[in-house]
Amino acid sequence: FNDWLEEVREMMHREVDYRLEARTTEKFRQMLSHDARFVVPRVLPEYSTEHIIASTYEHGHSVSSTAVRDLPLARRSALGQAALELFFRELFKWGEIQTDPNFGNYRIRIAGEQGDDSETDRIVLLDFGAVQSYSSDFLEPVIQMIKASYEEDLEQVIVGGIELRFMSRDWPAEVLDKFGKVCMSVLEPLAKDRSQWPDYAVNSHGQYRWKQSDLPSRVAKQAARSAISRYFRVPPKEFVFLNRKLIGVYTFIAVLHSEFNGEDLLRKYLYGDAGV
Repeated sequence: FNDWLEEVREMMHREVDYRLEARTTEKFRQMLSHDARFVVPRVLPEYSTEHIIASTYEHGHSVSSTAVRDLPLARRSALGQAALELFFRELFKWGEIQTDPNFGNYRIRIAGEQGDDSETDRIVLLDFGAVQSYSSDFLEPVIQMIKASYEEDLEQVIVGGIELRFMSRDWPAEVLDKFGKVCMSVLEPLAKDRSQWPDYAVNSHGQYRWKQSDLPSRVAKQAARSAISRYFRVPPKEFVFLNRKLIGVYTFIAVLHSEFNGEDLLRKYLYGDAGV
C-alpha cells in the first residue's frame, strides 16, 4: 500500500512541474498532428514560466453538455471510437498514458461551430500533467492479459495476472479461474464472441450500447460474488492510474451514449489488422 501512496505523491509532484507538462503537451500535439479527430493546444513558450503554462485557447463544449448530447448517434459514436483509439495508441504504441480522465480535461468541438472548417467533430485534449510513462516490463504482461482475454484463453489471463502480482500461484484453482473470468469480463465491449452480451446492451444493429450495458457495475458485482476479496492483493503501483484511465475511457464513451463494437479497433492494435 505504501507503494501506491508513493505513486500518488510522485504524480502530484509531476502535475505541478509545469515545464515538464509543457514539453509533454507539445509531444502529444506532435504525435496527434495528423489525426483530425483531436486538438491539442499549442504551448506559448514566450509567455510560459516554471509556474505558468500559456497556450492557445481551444474552444469546445463539455462532454456532458446538451449540445453534445443532441448530436446524431453516428457522430457521438465516432467520438467514442476516437477516445477508445487514443487509449489504445497510448497503451500499445506510445507507452505514455494521460491518466487523469476528469471530464474537465476534455472538450468536444462540434464541426462547423465558431468558424471551424473541419467536417469532423473533434476532441480537445487539455492538461497533460498526469501523463505517466510505463516500461515494457509492465506493459507486456498487461497486453498479454488483454490478448488472452480477447482470445478467451483463461490460462494465459491467469499467467499474466500472476506475473503482474494480481494473483498468486498459491491460490486455489477455482479462485484463479474466477479471478481470470472477472478480468476477461472487462473486455466485453471488445469481444469477438457477442453471444454473452446482455440483450439490453445491444441495439437493433448488433452494436454495443456502452451506457445501457452498465458494465462497471456488473463487473463489480461479479467480483463480489466470486469471493475474490478473501484473496485480494494490492496490485502493483503502476495500476493506480492505469486503472483510473480505463474506467475513465469507458465512462467517457458511456456519457456520449455511443453505440459501437470495439473489436475491430482492438484487433488493429493487437494484430495490426489491415483495413481497420
